[in-house]
Amino acid sequence: MASSVTNAGPFTSWGWAFYFLLYTARTDAQPARLLVEAEPAAHGVSYDGDVLRRLGPFSDVRIGEDTDMADRLRSAGEAIWLEPGIRTGHLGPSRPLEMVGDLFRRGRRRAGATAHPAKNRSLVGVARIALRRVRSAADAMRNETRYRVDSRRTRAWLYGGSFAYHLGWFIEERRRSKRSSLQS
Repeated sequence: MASSVTNAGPFTSWGWAFYFLLYTARTDAQPARLLVEAEPAAHGVSYDGDVLRRLGPFSDVRIGEDTDMADRLRSAGEAIWLEPGIRTGHLGPSRPLEMVGDLFRRGRRRAGATAHPAKNRSLVGVARIALRRVRSAADAMRNETRYRVDSRRTRAWLYGGSFAYHLGWFIEERRRSKRSSLQS
């Protein structure tokens, strides 16, 4: 069973932006449902003991362990149910620059976890991807009606945070690409 994630603070415009950028697919405003494909909601999963023993231990990686385990669950024919009533609170960074730095580092780690880096991605392409993520996060923010979120201020932080994440990813991909071409 997959769980939802709630914002445990800070309850500021940049704290909400951080939350919506990271947990767009896991807010508790979503309906309970069976997750039929590899989707971001298939994280924060609680496992039946027998199933976990059959699947084996989690991957020993800094990022991507939930995705790997969700893939293993599907391969084993196990269903994943999203239950938004089961919530985990996520406490974000305490200062705005920490939020931007955290997202930048997450982007770099994400690039490091990607087996095949994107070729010929430009900064314009990075901006396009960042804008798509902002739109997804803004949609999730609109659906979240239980909290009073200043959408105008939060949206500004969505742009900054999303661009920081994707810039970190871009820079790490470039660094890895240069390193692999030097080794060839």
